[in-house]
Formats: sequence, structure tokens, C-alpha cells
Amino acid sequence: MKKQLALWLCLAACGPSEEERTRADDVAELPGDAAVGAALYDEACARCHGPEGAGASARDLFDASTWPADEVVLVLLQGPRVMPSFADWSDDDLADVVAFVQEL
Repeated sequence: MKKQLALWLCLAACGPSEEERTRADDVAELPGDAAVGAALYDEACARCHGPEGAGASARDLFDASTWPADEVVLVLLQGPRVMPSFADWSDDDLADVVAFVQEL
């Protein structure tokens, strides 16, 4: 029982906060401008994910068009593993990058 509780607490702590989830849902509803997102991507993401999303030192993004927009936003907000967090970006910037990544 204690092991199950410890595992549950650990998993709960690793997931997105309610604030992150709400923000991700809100950003996912924004229209996003893929052209603006391309410039932001080139500046902040291409070094690791490659200029065309082919994955240089990080995961490729070829199937990003199938990812729900709110999940892409959560990745940007949380910065999983060694990826930096982009939580300080504006909601519009996040939506623009999501629009671009989903067009790769």
C-alpha cells in the first residue's frame, strides 16, 4: 500500500499542474501564425530539433501534425528532460510555434 501511494504521489508530481493544463488548453484555442512560429522555431528550437524538424540532437518532429495542440504546448511549457522550458513566452508566441510545428 505504501509503495502504491508513493508511486501515485511521484507520478502526480511529474504531471502538469492545473495552471499549466489550463494555459495549454487556452493557447491551443489560439489561431497561431505558422510564419511567425517558423522564425521563433529557427531561433529557439532548430539547433536541437533541426531546421526541418528532422531531429539533430533531439527528437524529430515529423509526426507533430498528429499531436494535440495542448500537448505540444505542455511540452513547451514544461521543457521535458534536457529541453528548456518556454513558459516565459507569450501565449501568442507559443501558439505560433505550435502552428509551425504542426505543419512540418
